[in-house]
Amino acid sequence: MQNFVKPNTGSLMHGTPSYVPHSFVEDTQKKIIGSTASQVGNGFSIIKDDNGTCTLTEDLSVIGLQGKTTSRFNCGLSKDEKNFKSHMKNVLKKLGH
Repeated sequence: MQNFVKPNTGSLMHGTPSYVPHSFVEDTQKKIIGSTASQVGNGFSIIKDDNGTCTLTEDLSVIGLQGKTTSRFNCGLSKDEKNFKSHMKNVLKKLGH
């Protein structure tokens, strides 16, 4: 808390200033690929959601019926779980483990 309340003027009397962390550029290509459905074939498409589930959509017109069926299943870590794992990996690296 002490680092947040001290003035950040750059004066030697106030100690070393706290620097702004480096920014990162989000990979828009990965974001576009992740948000679109993957066509598996024969009317099947899969969309991976941020909450760790996948949505499988089947077009029934391929077999001569009208409509689509949709099912969901777990297919990996959620966005929050991935962020937590990454955070803990960084913490352990800073601690020297």
